[in-house]
Amino acid sequence: MRALKIIVVLVVIVLIVIIIIWVLGKKTQFQTQTNQSTTTNQEESKTKDLSNINPSDYSETFTANLAKAQELTSQWQKDAELVFVKVQISSDLNFKKITETYVFSSTKIPLNYWTISFDLEKNYLRALIPKTDFLQNETPSKIKTNFWKIDWISAFQKAETAGGKDFRKKYQNDLTIEANLTYSQPKNYLYWIINYQSLTDQNLLQVKIDANSGEVYGGESSSSSSNAETEQNSSNETGTSND
Repeated sequence: MRALKIIVVLVVIVLIVIIIIWVLGKKTQFQTQTNQSTTTNQEESKTKDLSNINPSDYSETFTANLAKAQELTSQWQKDAELVFVKVQISSDLNFKKITETYVFSSTKIPLNYWTISFDLEKNYLRALIPKTDFLQNETPSKIKTNFWKIDWISAFQKAETAGGKDFRKKYQNDLTIEANLTYSQPKNYLYWIINYQSLTDQNLLQVKIDANSGEVYGGESSSSSSNAETEQNSSNETGTSND
């Protein structure tokens, strides 16, 4: 009888040990899954911030948008040329709120711009806009795409490190952000011009990124590239363009 009691006690002890091991295993598994979920959520949250995403992840989208814009524009006017690109960036840097607008001009219809606006899911909207209503202070020239080597996300991220991030922090959500691809000074080169502007006091921070070399002008840093200057200047002098 005594031996039976000992056996029963031992069996109970073994069962308790098994239960403890099982509970600890489940707890460890739950913690691992929770940590993995947290890491995934953090990574997903990070990719929603334009200052952190990898521009190359969207290179296909940029290429497809430009190709579609050119295709649709050729149906409008065969001689139409790309003269301006405007990207509207939300103050919270959410890439789902981005609008890319490609602006074309034709000598056959001199009073209007043909514009095509895309989001990053490749949805688009076409519009014919009088030049007096859009870019009225600009006289854009044909964009030579052989000097367009930097995409707007890369340009924006450079602008962020050149004062843009601090400007956003100062004005929080009280600002507008645009990235415009056009020719400008210095040297009348092709630049991404990143404009951060306060809605209340109209304070403006402008950072220019050479679309060919990626060099930064304005903001908190200013630099130039002699090679890029020579190459772009040579093209300007000879009138070379990329159709």
